[in-house]
Amino acid sequence: MSLLSGLTPFRKYLDTDNLSLDILRHRRGYFMLKVKRPLVDAIVALTGERTPVYDKDGSGRIVGTKGGLRRNHPISWIISGIALIRIIVHIYKYPKPTKENVKKWRTIALMDMWDEFFLYERNNSRDPIFRVMERVTLIEVEHDGFYAERITKFFMLWLKQYQSGRWKLLEPYQPSGFWTEPSVVEAQNKMRQELAEFAGIDTTHEELVKAFTDGDGDRAAELMKAGFSK
Repeated sequence: MSLLSGLTPFRKYLDTDNLSLDILRHRRGYFMLKVKRPLVDAIVALTGERTPVYDKDGSGRIVGTKGGLRRNHPISWIISGIALIRIIVHIYKYPKPTKENVKKWRTIALMDMWDEFFLYERNNSRDPIFRVMERVTLIEVEHDGFYAERITKFFMLWLKQYQSGRWKLLEPYQPSGFWTEPSVVEAQNKMRQELAEFAGIDTTHEELVKAFTDGDGDRAAELMKAGFSK
Protein backbone atom coordinates (compact mmCIF):
# COMPACT_ATOMS: atom_id res chain seq x y z
CA MET A 1 0.00 0.00 0.00
CA SER A 2 1.46 3.38 -1.00
CA LEU A 3 1.59 6.41 1.27
CA LEU A 4 -0.95 8.25 -0.88
CA SER A 5 -3.42 5.38 -0.82
CA GLY A 6 -2.95 5.18 2.95
CA LEU A 7 -3.92 8.85 3.25
CA THR A 8 -7.09 8.52 1.20
CA PRO A 9 -9.50 7.50 4.01
CA PHE A 10 -8.44 10.51 6.07
CA ARG A 11 -7.93 13.16 3.40
CA LYS A 12 -11.30 14.79 4.03
CA TYR A 13 -10.36 15.33 7.69
CA LEU A 14 -7.01 16.91 6.90
CA ASP A 15 -8.40 19.59 4.59
CA THR A 16 -7.80 22.84 6.46
CA ASP A 17 -10.46 24.63 4.40
CA ASN A 18 -13.07 22.71 6.37
CA LEU A 19 -12.14 24.70 9.47
CA SER A 20 -13.59 27.84 7.89
CA LEU A 21 -17.04 26.32 7.48
CA ASP A 22 -19.79 27.76 9.64
CA ILE A 23 -20.75 25.06 12.15
CA LEU A 24 -24.40 26.04 11.77
CA ARG A 25 -24.30 24.53 8.29
CA HIS A 26 -23.66 21.18 9.89
CA ARG A 27 -26.11 21.55 12.79
CA ARG A 28 -26.63 18.13 14.39
CA GLY A 29 -24.23 16.51 11.95
CA TYR A 30 -21.29 18.65 13.04
CA PHE A 31 -20.05 16.35 15.78
CA MET A 32 -20.70 13.27 13.66
CA LEU A 33 -18.74 14.56 10.68
CA LYS A 34 -15.98 16.46 12.47
CA VAL A 35 -15.41 14.51 15.67
CA LYS A 36 -16.94 11.05 15.97
CA ARG A 37 -16.35 9.80 12.45
CA PRO A 38 -12.65 10.79 12.29
CA LEU A 39 -12.22 9.46 15.83
CA VAL A 40 -13.50 6.05 14.75
CA ASP A 41 -11.25 6.10 11.68
CA ALA A 42 -8.22 6.98 13.82
CA ILE A 43 -9.00 4.18 16.28
CA VAL A 44 -9.38 1.52 13.61
CA ALA A 45 -6.16 2.70 11.95
CA LEU A 46 -4.25 2.12 15.17
CA THR A 47 -5.92 -1.15 16.13
CA GLY A 48 -6.06 -2.75 12.69
CA GLU A 49 -9.81 -3.28 12.97
CA ARG A 50 -12.01 -3.05 9.90
CA THR A 51 -13.23 0.46 9.14
CA PRO A 52 -16.93 1.33 8.88
CA VAL A 53 -18.61 2.21 5.60
CA TYR A 54 -21.00 5.15 5.96
CA ASP A 55 -24.23 5.79 4.12
CA LYS A 56 -23.66 8.16 1.19
CA ASP A 57 -26.70 10.23 2.14
CA GLY A 58 -24.56 12.09 4.69
CA SER A 59 -26.52 10.88 7.70
CA GLY A 60 -23.46 9.27 9.25
CA ARG A 61 -25.09 5.83 9.40
CA ILE A 62 -22.76 2.83 9.15
CA VAL A 63 -23.90 0.44 6.42
CA GLY A 64 -20.95 -1.97 6.36
CA THR A 65 -17.22 -2.41 6.94
CA LYS A 66 -14.08 -2.58 4.86
CA GLY A 67 -10.43 -3.36 5.44
CA GLY A 68 -8.50 -0.54 7.06
CA LEU A 69 -4.85 0.32 7.47
CA ARG A 70 -2.75 -2.34 9.16
CA ARG A 71 -1.89 -1.64 12.77
CA ASN A 72 1.85 -1.69 11.99
CA HIS A 73 1.48 0.47 8.89
CA PRO A 74 3.74 3.54 9.43
CA ILE A 75 1.26 5.99 7.98
CA SER A 76 -1.47 4.88 10.38
CA TRP A 77 0.34 6.45 13.35
CA ILE A 78 0.94 9.71 11.50
CA ILE A 79 -2.63 10.00 10.27
CA SER A 80 -4.09 9.08 13.64
CA GLY A 81 -2.00 11.73 15.38
CA ILE A 82 -3.10 14.40 12.91
CA ALA A 83 -6.71 13.25 13.17
CA LEU A 84 -6.57 13.56 16.96
CA ILE A 85 -5.36 17.16 16.68
CA ARG A 86 -8.12 17.94 14.21
CA ILE A 87 -10.72 16.36 16.50
CA ILE A 88 -9.66 18.50 19.46
CA VAL A 89 -9.70 21.63 17.29
CA HIS A 90 -13.24 20.90 16.14
CA ILE A 91 -14.43 20.12 19.66
CA TYR A 92 -13.30 23.55 20.84
CA LYS A 93 -14.59 25.28 17.73
CA TYR A 94 -18.07 24.21 18.70
CA PRO A 95 -19.71 26.72 21.08
CA LYS A 96 -19.34 25.79 24.74
CA PRO A 97 -22.65 24.51 26.16
CA THR A 98 -24.18 26.84 28.75
CA LYS A 99 -27.52 26.94 30.53
CA GLU A 100 -28.47 29.75 28.17
CA ASN A 101 -27.92 27.80 24.95
CA VAL A 102 -29.04 24.26 25.85
CA LYS A 103 -32.59 22.94 26.19
CA LYS A 104 -32.46 19.32 27.34
CA TRP A 105 -33.03 18.67 31.05
CA ARG A 106 -30.41 15.91 30.96
CA THR A 107 -27.81 18.39 29.71
CA ILE A 108 -28.60 20.85 32.49
CA ALA A 109 -28.40 18.11 35.12
CA LEU A 110 -25.07 16.93 33.73
CA MET A 111 -23.83 20.52 33.64
CA ASP A 112 -24.65 20.89 37.34
CA MET A 113 -22.68 17.70 38.05
CA TRP A 114 -19.65 18.99 36.18
CA ASP A 115 -19.91 22.38 37.91
CA GLU A 116 -19.84 20.72 41.32
CA PHE A 117 -16.95 18.50 40.24
CA PHE A 118 -14.83 21.47 39.15
CA LEU A 119 -15.75 23.33 42.32
CA TYR A 120 -13.47 20.96 44.26
CA GLU A 121 -11.09 19.38 41.72
CA ARG A 122 -7.70 21.12 41.67
CA ASN A 123 -5.34 18.85 39.71
CA ASN A 124 -4.02 21.22 37.06
CA SER A 125 -2.19 18.50 35.13
CA ARG A 126 -5.44 16.52 34.65
CA ASP A 127 -7.69 19.54 34.15
CA PRO A 128 -7.40 19.61 30.30
CA ILE A 129 -8.61 16.00 30.13
CA PHE A 130 -11.55 16.66 32.42
CA ARG A 131 -12.47 19.80 30.46
CA VAL A 132 -12.56 17.91 27.16
CA MET A 133 -14.66 15.18 28.78
CA GLU A 134 -17.05 17.82 30.10
CA ARG A 135 -17.44 19.50 26.74
CA VAL A 136 -17.92 16.28 24.76
CA THR A 137 -20.43 14.74 27.18
CA LEU A 138 -22.52 17.91 27.36
CA ILE A 139 -22.61 18.32 23.58
CA GLU A 140 -23.45 14.66 23.03
CA VAL A 141 -26.27 14.62 25.57
CA GLU A 142 -27.73 17.82 24.12
CA HIS A 143 -27.55 16.96 20.41
CA ASP A 144 -27.37 13.19 20.01
CA GLY A 145 -30.24 11.15 21.39
CA PHE A 146 -28.39 7.91 20.66
CA TYR A 147 -25.55 8.74 23.03
CA ALA A 148 -27.77 10.59 25.49
CA GLU A 149 -29.87 7.45 25.98
CA ARG A 150 -26.80 5.25 26.34
CA ILE A 151 -25.13 7.58 28.82
CA THR A 152 -28.37 7.54 30.82
CA LYS A 153 -28.49 3.75 30.60
CA PHE A 154 -24.89 3.56 31.81
CA PHE A 155 -25.83 5.64 34.86
CA MET A 156 -28.77 3.30 35.47
CA LEU A 157 -26.47 0.26 35.27
CA TRP A 158 -24.06 1.97 37.67
CA LEU A 159 -26.93 2.64 40.09
CA LYS A 160 -27.87 -1.02 39.93
CA GLN A 161 -24.32 -2.04 40.85
CA TYR A 162 -24.32 0.47 43.70
CA GLN A 163 -27.64 -0.72 45.07
CA SER A 164 -26.45 -4.32 44.97
CA GLY A 165 -23.37 -3.37 46.99
CA ARG A 166 -20.86 -4.30 44.29
CA TRP A 167 -19.82 -0.69 43.64
CA LYS A 168 -18.54 0.65 46.93
CA LEU A 169 -18.79 4.31 47.86
CA LEU A 170 -15.67 6.32 48.60
CA GLU A 171 -14.44 6.64 52.13
CA PRO A 172 -15.15 10.02 53.82
CA TYR A 173 -11.49 11.01 53.24
CA GLN A 174 -11.64 10.31 49.48
CA PRO A 175 -10.95 11.46 46.77
CA SER A 176 -7.38 11.83 47.99
CA GLY A 177 -5.13 14.52 46.61
CA PHE A 178 -6.17 17.76 44.85
CA TRP A 179 -9.75 17.56 46.14
CA THR A 180 -10.79 20.57 48.24
CA GLU A 181 -14.28 19.67 49.45
CA PRO A 182 -14.35 20.79 53.12
CA SER A 183 -15.88 17.58 54.49
CA VAL A 184 -13.25 15.48 52.68
CA VAL A 185 -10.37 17.66 53.87
CA GLU A 186 -11.71 17.46 57.43
CA ALA A 187 -11.94 13.66 57.21
CA GLN A 188 -8.38 13.48 55.87
CA ASN A 189 -7.08 15.56 58.76
CA LYS A 190 -8.90 13.35 61.24
CA MET A 191 -7.48 10.21 59.63
CA ARG A 192 -3.95 11.63 59.78
CA GLN A 193 -4.32 12.27 63.48
CA GLU A 194 -5.52 8.70 64.01
CA LEU A 195 -2.59 7.35 62.01
CA ALA A 196 -0.20 9.44 64.08
CA GLU A 197 -1.74 8.15 67.29
CA PHE A 198 -1.79 4.44 66.44
CA ALA A 199 1.23 4.10 64.13
CA GLY A 200 3.57 6.85 65.26
CA ILE A 201 3.45 8.61 61.91
CA ASP A 202 4.82 12.10 61.42
CA THR A 203 1.75 13.86 60.04
CA THR A 204 3.83 16.82 58.88
CA HIS A 205 5.50 14.65 56.23
CA GLU A 206 3.17 15.00 53.22
CA GLU A 207 4.59 12.11 51.19
CA LEU A 208 4.17 9.70 54.09
CA VAL A 209 0.61 10.84 54.72
CA LYS A 210 -0.21 10.46 51.02
CA ALA A 211 1.22 6.93 50.99
CA PHE A 212 -1.08 5.92 53.83
CA THR A 213 -4.07 7.77 52.37
CA ASP A 214 -3.60 6.04 49.00
CA GLY A 215 -3.10 2.65 50.62
CA ASP A 216 0.53 2.39 49.46
CA GLY A 217 1.78 0.37 52.43
CA ASP A 218 5.16 -0.46 50.89
CA ARG A 219 6.03 3.19 50.30
CA ALA A 220 4.78 4.17 53.75
CA ALA A 221 6.93 1.46 55.36
CA GLU A 222 9.93 2.62 53.34
CA LEU A 223 9.50 6.21 54.53
CA MET A 224 9.03 5.16 58.13
CA LYS A 225 12.23 3.14 58.02
CA ALA A 226 13.97 6.22 56.67
CA GLY A 227 13.09 7.97 59.90
CA PHE A 228 9.88 9.80 59.08
CA SER A 229 8.09 8.74 62.24
CA LYS A 230 7.71 10.10 65.72
